[in-house]
Amino acid sequence: MAGSEGKRGRRLAYALRASIAAILLVTLAACSGASGHGAHGKPSGHTPPGPRGSAALTGAPSGAGPRPVVLNPNSVKPAQQKQFAPYDESGKLTVSATAPVDGTCFATSITVPVSGVFRCLADNTILDPCFAPVHESSPAIVACFPDPWSEGQQVRLAGALPSYDPVLTAGDPWGIQLANGVRCVSVTGAVPVLGKVDLTYQCDGSTVAGITTGDNGAIVAHYGPSSGPLEDVAVSIAWRGRSFRIGGA
Repeated sequence: MAGSEGKRGRRLAYALRASIAAILLVTLAACSGASGHGAHGKPSGHTPPGPRGSAALTGAPSGAGPRPVVLNPNSVKPAQQKQFAPYDESGKLTVSATAPVDGTCFATSITVPVSGVFRCLADNTILDPCFAPVHESSPAIVACFPDPWSEGQQVRLAGALPSYDPVLTAGDPWGIQLANGVRCVSVTGAVPVLGKVDLTYQCDGSTVAGITTGDNGAIVAHYGPSSGPLEDVAVSIAWRGRSFRIGGA
């Protein structure tokens, strides 16, 4: 009888110790979860996001969706708008352009998609935009410019100007100047993409840029080397081409 009671006592003691151990384990687990740290003091659960400026903002691919705009266009001053019209209303060339070379025009301009501006070819080189004067001449002569701030090249056409439907839309600026003084000009054809940014502008020093336009007309350039990273810089000046030649050729 005494032996039976001794065994029963030992079983109760074992059960009591097991219960106490279980309670301690549960308590320790709860404390660990509340502090956000697991074993060895390392954070547990989801790691909080790091600072902005990583893959999505350095030009590296950042997954689906557009590249985040760090500098909000609506928070910067709208760009100064400048018009570039090499021919005045009377048809006089008002800017510097070299003597005419022979060539042809085959389409409406892509960089300046307005009436009276064309995409042409001379010396196996595509020239865009090429501005036509108000009045018809024979042979027809246009003035082509690589950007709004450089000397142009006149082109004497072998035939007539192409027929076209005037687009008459502003589109993106032809040229831009950033707040840091860098100037960029729109490019045509296939453009490179860095992350989620279409690099539609070629800039000084072999740099490139894409742009975002805000509701207030302000423009932010996503600017940098073609390999990245890109930085957001406000656009201070935007050039757009203008022609006084309205309607068909």
